[in-house]
Amino acid sequence: MFFDSFFDRYFKNIWLRINIQSIVVAMIIGMIISIFFYILRGTLSPQRVFIIYVVSYMITLSISNMITLSYRIMSTKFRNKWTEPSLFYLFLVIGMIIGTELTFFFISKVYNKNYEIFTHLNDLKFNLLIALVVGTIVYINYLQKKPIRIRVEIKRL
Repeated sequence: MFFDSFFDRYFKNIWLRINIQSIVVAMIIGMIISIFFYILRGTLSPQRVFIIYVVSYMITLSISNMITLSYRIMSTKFRNKWTEPSLFYLFLVIGMIIGTELTFFFISKVYNKNYEIFTHLNDLKFNLLIALVVGTIVYINYLQKKPIRIRVEIKRL
């Protein structure tokens, strides 16, 4: 993801490292979205900022864990050039949906509102757009590092 060498040095457990990196990325995404809403609307309530950060954390953590799972599956099961991106984006979308639904469930409990699954299609569309943009950047980063990982594996053998 981002700052790999720093996180590799301090966090040996890959799941812990991915989740901590996701929190950092979620903070950045939350700030960008908050600034975007402030520019569009001219005001931003503390409640709205809280919701934006919860959305960013839940979705980023869900997507990161699903992408990590897809990397593991891709590295062991599939080596086809068409299967990899399909599997990556499938897991990205699944992670986005899980993260969005968890977010709405959490927010409904915090603010004592009724939760209904898949009743917020506009939010799902917006989150999908953000997930595709960020996910594409992550996938390009993955593709750039792939030859390096292959060389390291060959040297180990």
